[in-house]
Amino acid sequence: MSTSAPTLDQVMPQADAQSAIRKLCEDKTDNPVAAQISDLRSATMFSPDAKYSSDDLVVFDCATCPAEEVSKLFGALAAGAGVLLLDATDAHKKALAAHVGFRSHGGSRGYFVARRAVGGKVGYHFHEAKDTLSQSTLRMAGSLRNADGSLTAVEPTAVFTSVPHALTSDEAAGFIKGFLRTLAMPLELDTPPPAGLIYKNWTYSKPYSYPISASENESTGLGPPPSTTVSLQMTYVFDGALDNADQAGAFQYIGCSLSGILSNGGLKGDSGESFGWSLANFNAGFSTSSDELFYYSSSPANSSGASSVQTGSDLTVGFSTNGVGGTYTFKNSVTNNITDWQVVQNSGSSWNYAQVTPFDGNATDNGTIDNCIDWAHGDGVQTGEFPTISTSSLQFAVNTVWKTNAVVNDVITFQGSPLAQVDYIMTQVLLGATNKEASWVSKCGSTDYFDIDMSTIS
Repeated sequence: MSTSAPTLDQVMPQADAQSAIRKLCEDKTDNPVAAQISDLRSATMFSPDAKYSSDDLVVFDCATCPAEEVSKLFGALAAGAGVLLLDATDAHKKALAAHVGFRSHGGSRGYFVARRAVGGKVGYHFHEAKDTLSQSTLRMAGSLRNADGSLTAVEPTAVFTSVPHALTSDEAAGFIKGFLRTLAMPLELDTPPPAGLIYKNWTYSKPYSYPISASENESTGLGPPPSTTVSLQMTYVFDGALDNADQAGAFQYIGCSLSGILSNGGLKGDSGESFGWSLANFNAGFSTSSDELFYYSSSPANSSGASSVQTGSDLTVGFSTNGVGGTYTFKNSVTNNITDWQVVQNSGSSWNYAQVTPFDGNATDNGTIDNCIDWAHGDGVQTGEFPTISTSSLQFAVNTVWKTNAVVNDVITFQGSPLAQVDYIMTQVLLGATNKEASWVSKCGSTDYFDIDMSTIS
């Protein structure tokens, strides 16, 4: 990926690049996002009294501006301008949430928000770029060929690590391109929802990178496998709506959709002694500890032997304005290919995507892999024999809707916990038969936390 930064006039030809950026910051060179915005040096200084539009981007340096100054940006946000926080702290995000009703937790190198229309909804769109600390589990196992042709399993070793990952220049460039695409979206819908309907939409995107490396399997003398980076692009979409049509009492809906693509880095083997990292399974889900939210619906349902799976929900909300009632239906649907994989719904808001063939992608022990693959023929395994999803990328989408029994005005915290597993297998073939084989199983993931102010939909 090229590290050259896109400019505003490339994405928004109707806007003058230099006049489109306003800044509350000094020139920054230590932030990988700021370093790639080529128009930032020539940008004009921000003034809260200026007129702003959807063509404008306001850049705010949290390292030099205290959190209480974030309120200066509210007028520009209301006018449709995009706001980019550099080196945002949790306190700066909380201050911004006072206007938008939503925030992610933790610090960020770049944190972007703008109000835009997409998919039949108008809402706030968030993009985030941050240094990460992902939890990784690397498990090694192996086996040796005996004189009678049987394999003796080697006791597996598990290594638990926390892997720090600093935001790279390529990732910063991807973050910039992402929020520039959001800036280019229309501000309003051609056909807006009916007046009187109270709803909010928050869309959040962030790239994840998980560097994976492994040491040699000392018991077999095989390895180490080549290092790789597993990438995960995920988007959370939160929808909140007030249903006040029933005179017996109003309540609220909160829906959460999680979609994205998991990619394995593309390393492939080319001989019986080589292999490539392959995707094995992916756990997607979210939760909330609030006792004021109750399960309403979810998808996708369990699938086995299906080549595709559909995710989505149709939610009809009743609303009343001055005694006049009506209904409005929110619809979303996406279909993903899962050939040679399957989806198991573990709960109302937790799913497991896993490889089905040539072995169960949820397997973490070497014996299961041995039993599923006929090593005795001595050919080993090539990545070409694995499902396309396993050797390239998995597209996924899950959805859950909760409801309240009465109107809630609290701030509710939601948690997303993506967890991926990738496998590596290495064999040594002597005289046409497998002599040694070893496998490495790596699990990598992170946890995301979000706050939603329920008073914004009351």
